[in-house]
Amino acid sequence: MKVPSIKYSIPKDSQENPFDRLGESKFFLYANGLTYSTSNLDLFARIRSNQMIIDAIPMGYKSILVLEKRMLLSQQHTQKEFSLLKGAELKQHFKTTENTFTIHSYNPDENLLEHLVCPTSQYTPPYYKAYQWLSELECLTYAKRLAASHPNFNICVSRLLAVENWH
Repeated sequence: MKVPSIKYSIPKDSQENPFDRLGESKFFLYANGLTYSTSNLDLFARIRSNQMIIDAIPMGYKSILVLEKRMLLSQQHTQKEFSLLKGAELKQHFKTTENTFTIHSYNPDENLLEHLVCPTSQYTPPYYKAYQWLSELECLTYAKRLAASHPNFNICVSRLLAVENWH
């Protein structure tokens, strides 16, 4: 299976692509490109003071999303499901425990990675809210329909843990 390229080669101790069905790591960053995924959520906490992130992701016209994989899909089949952290575990790292979800699709035929807009979004600033589903079930249902109608696509459904404006 082809996976999207990694734009930011962090964390250094991981080479696991977030779209890799054989991988076990479930946390990654998206900032108009992907990082490797990791099992160590501490690596992505406190973004503004995290030297690894500051060195790897140039500032300017983007937001950094901290994501937790929920499901990888392709060709109408659930490829892999990930259990989500519970509230107490999340509060150790982030202020919010909202359950909003997002979808990234990868078309290997065109080598195109897309962050999908939620069709029911009321697109209002900040821009990243247009990419969020407030319902896990609605997000997973949309992702499954997308996989069914685009057999070559690889899809990653994730929970949004934090957003950091990176300007």
